[in-house]
Amino acid sequence: MFSTTRILKLHLEQLNPDGQFPLIVTLHEEYASALSRAC
Repeated sequence: MFSTTRILKLHLEQLNPDGQFPLIVTLHEEYASALSRAC
């Protein structure tokens, strides 16, 4: 099974290679953890 968190994190890194949006990453972490709880 693919790690959704890993895939989305890699996608975010592609969108934002300089890491200038830590808030988006934080929101993504919360979203990913919510998804993992829902599964």
